[in-house]
Amino acid sequence: MTDKPGATLSQADLEEYQELSILQEQMRKMLLQRFSENMAAFSRYMPELARHFAAYKPSEALEFFCTHNGVPNLYFTDRKEVFYKVEDPLKLCEEQVRHYLDEHPFEQVKYRNEPDPYGQIHYRYVNACVTLTNSYPKEDRLTPRSVGSLPNCVMLGLGLGYQLDFLYSQVEIANLVIVEPNADLFYASLHAFNWAPLLKFLAENNSGIKLLVGVSEQELFANLYAFYDLHGRFLSGFCFNYVHYHSETISRLKEALKRDYSRNFQALGFFDDHLFALSHGARALEQQARLLRQDRILSDEYRDRPVFLVGSGPSLDKDLAFIRRHQDQALIFACGTALDCLYHAGIVPDFYCCTERTPEVAYSLELIYDPDFFDKVTLLATDVVHPRVLRLFKHQALFAKLDEPFYWMAVHAHEELKNWRPAIMINPLVGNMGLSGALHLGFRRLYLFGIDNGKKVGFTRMHSEQSKFYARPGSDSGGNYLLSTEVCGNFGGKVSTNKLYLLSIHMFEDLLSQFLPHVQCVNCSDGARLEGTRPKHAEELEQEFAALECIDKERFRHYLKEELTMSLPLSEKQLEQDLNKAEFAETVGRLEALLKKVPASRLGYVQLMQTISETISLLNQHAATKAFGYTLYGTLQSMFLMMMRALYHSQDEALCLKDARLMLSEVSYFLSDAKYLYARLPHYVLGEHLKVLDGKLGCDHKDSKAPACAPYREVPWVRREAGSTFVKRYS
Repeated sequence: MTDKPGATLSQADLEEYQELSILQEQMRKMLLQRFSENMAAFSRYMPELARHFAAYKPSEALEFFCTHNGVPNLYFTDRKEVFYKVEDPLKLCEEQVRHYLDEHPFEQVKYRNEPDPYGQIHYRYVNACVTLTNSYPKEDRLTPRSVGSLPNCVMLGLGLGYQLDFLYSQVEIANLVIVEPNADLFYASLHAFNWAPLLKFLAENNSGIKLLVGVSEQELFANLYAFYDLHGRFLSGFCFNYVHYHSETISRLKEALKRDYSRNFQALGFFDDHLFALSHGARALEQQARLLRQDRILSDEYRDRPVFLVGSGPSLDKDLAFIRRHQDQALIFACGTALDCLYHAGIVPDFYCCTERTPEVAYSLELIYDPDFFDKVTLLATDVVHPRVLRLFKHQALFAKLDEPFYWMAVHAHEELKNWRPAIMINPLVGNMGLSGALHLGFRRLYLFGIDNGKKVGFTRMHSEQSKFYARPGSDSGGNYLLSTEVCGNFGGKVSTNKLYLLSIHMFEDLLSQFLPHVQCVNCSDGARLEGTRPKHAEELEQEFAALECIDKERFRHYLKEELTMSLPLSEKQLEQDLNKAEFAETVGRLEALLKKVPASRLGYVQLMQTISETISLLNQHAATKAFGYTLYGTLQSMFLMMMRALYHSQDEALCLKDARLMLSEVSYFLSDAKYLYARLPHYVLGEHLKVLDGKLGCDHKDSKAPACAPYREVPWVRREAGSTFVKRYS
């Protein structure tokens, strides 16, 4: 084709223009026809998405064009940019798919055998699965092509969607999550890509697809979590990410995925823990514990009173003198072992915040036991708190814990418990409980001390020197106190921390952001920086607190009990009826029936695990069965994570299916034991449950004999020696 000014077009030029003109017109008609067919398909399979895009108007000008191959490409007219910067978009997508399937290995979660601290069938069966996975020969760099299927794939960027045909034609895919941040591009794909037959194929083959259109990096985790929570969080343990195109937005999504993805398969909970929670909650109602009311809000007299949230981090020591001087001008929340620190510093806290359900909490409290001291402290906890802890406190204020089964079981049986106030994001550390408790009670003026989430670089201790609990050799190091990374400090510098503390920071910031700007949060801790808080040294607050009047603490305790809490005394017989043991056994029986037909392929196993997970998700949607779902979900997901390793540890599918069959037996044995132990409720209080187990961890099965477990031994109550009574001090 000539490009000289004034030159006459040749016959070949004219024919080329004519051919392109015909192709463009054919493409235009095809795009309109395809959009119509695709919208009909989406109306059938994803009606909400179809409604959103039926009258969609792109945010910028888009124009389709094609070259001689007739394949539609996209041109952004305002920024003068072509989307696929190649002659043939189809060839580009085909080569990209080949590269990902051949060159990108998938990753899987690997568990280690964990010691069983109390005698719990969760560890019996999950450790049995872990032992099986540890016996597998190692095959490096397994790719989707080498195993022939993908149980889970996350695709960042859809573009016009051409890669999907090539992807599905070369490997089986059980679940595909497509994240397309640009809604304009998805709208364009409705014209360019033939979605209709793909959606039909996926529906007919019971394959999952989730389209996350227009999501930001801040919204990504919540959307992924909701998908996996419905279909099985075990799916997230198989990680294969596909990036279709690159942009600044895609890069941010990629970083968010890398940062948050593991949270999908963390903190799953487990069966025995939920049995303990059910028994502890039942015991709390039997003992007429005070429950926080949903229909009452904190009065104006108290909501703007200062609240000291006190943790036992090493930076607490520098602020103890300030807290001591002003303890009567603020309401003090002692988070966990901070109670021990305050006790030895001569400070009376108003609340003791507790998240754990273990008896060790009571043992540690009994070491500082002084009736006069504890009679001035209100236990702030949830329904899972151990009965032995509950008995130590004359005053209690219990929140409902919505991610545990007891509340749902109780509220279904007793209408009045719908007035029980819940608290969210109380984990993973007691500092989270302190913040959640203060915010859900309605306080708006918070000050943090010793909430360090690690230790400042240069510090030698993980906890306050005032803590006698951590004075024992080795109690202040190892385990949860192994530090692996550094973050920015509240007052500058760096703070050594780890994944557990980072999760605590994330949950703290997330919860606080939901209450801003109505809440003021001043961080006096010399630990990790917390977004949403204002760094300030305690000495800078002296003038402010010198002008404050003292709080009548006894009057506040009376107000809390009479106005903000309630009790619902129930008998053991009533609570046992509420547990619906026969219905639980029937529910587990239906799950056991699903295991009878042994799958014949990897994806058959994946779909079986999804079916069980989705069945439990359905249980969670109904008040009558929600407690059942919570009780079963975590341990099954942990076992399914290991079964995924069994299915995808080798290219040899027959070998993998043989290994998965062994794990399926362990799942069946677990469900059988679950029925047996649930029938023993509500007598499954942690520690005392060993009486129920009677020396055997679960039941004997055909090829799995129940291991022995420790016999029950009552831990005697501890009292401090005479003369060691608490003395309140101001200096």
